[in-house]
Formats: sequence, structure tokens, C-alpha cells
Amino acid sequence: MNYIAVIGSILGIINLCYLANKDNFLKYESEKEECIKTIKYVFEEIIKLVDQKGGDNQPSSVSVKATALSEIISGLRYLHLIRDNGIEDELRRFSTLITDYYAGTINDEDFFGQYQTIIQKIYTSKQSLWRYVRRIFAK
Repeated sequence: MNYIAVIGSILGIINLCYLANKDNFLKYESEKEECIKTIKYVFEEIIKLVDQKGGDNQPSSVSVKATALSEIISGLRYLHLIRDNGIEDELRRFSTLITDYYAGTINDEDFFGQYQTIIQKIYTSKQSLWRYVRRIFAK
């Protein structure tokens, strides 16, 4: 009878590890998808704003929209995906480049290059099961 209990305990632990890993993977993938969607949306919107911008007599609401787009990107820094992989600095830099690009202080190549870099870092980021388990027990 002891053998059955040991086998059952081992299977229970394996099942718990599998479910925790599966939950971590789903959470991580949903954060990754949402983060990429948000960055692409902000990128498209800032391009539209720059194309619509004409001269120095622009309405202040357009400038506020550019600042709001920058703050949307800044808000992504609090995702576990970003914090666990150390992408906060890249996101902060991209957020700053949004307002700089709108103001015209940087060229297109620098802005597009930073966009490609941030997307690539998010795609290649890795999940951490250990940090996920630590967060569960830290609450």
C-alpha cells in the first residue's frame, strides 16, 4: 500500500508542476500578445500624427495625443514579461523617442530601428517559472 501512496504523490507533484507551467505559459503568451499589439498600435498612431502634422500652428490636442501615446508605452513597463526580462530601459527609451519623433528631433531611421529592436526583444523574451512560483507564494 505504501507504494501506491508514493506513486500517487509523485504523480500529484508532476501534475502540479505541469499545471503551474501551463498557467505561466498562458499568462506569459497573453502578456506578450497584448504588449506587441499595444506597441504596434502606438507606432501606427504616431506615424499618422506625424503625417497629419503641418507647420507650427498645430492644435494642442494633437500634441496631447502624442504625449498620451508615449504614456501608454510607459505603462507597459509594469508587465511581468517586461520586468522579468529587463526590457524596461528599452521601453523607456522608446517612450521618449515617441515624443522626440513627433517633435522632429530624431530621424525616421532611428525611430524605426528602435521600434524593431523593442519588438524583437519582446518576441525573444523568455518566461521564468521560478519567478512565477515566487510571485504566487509572495502574495
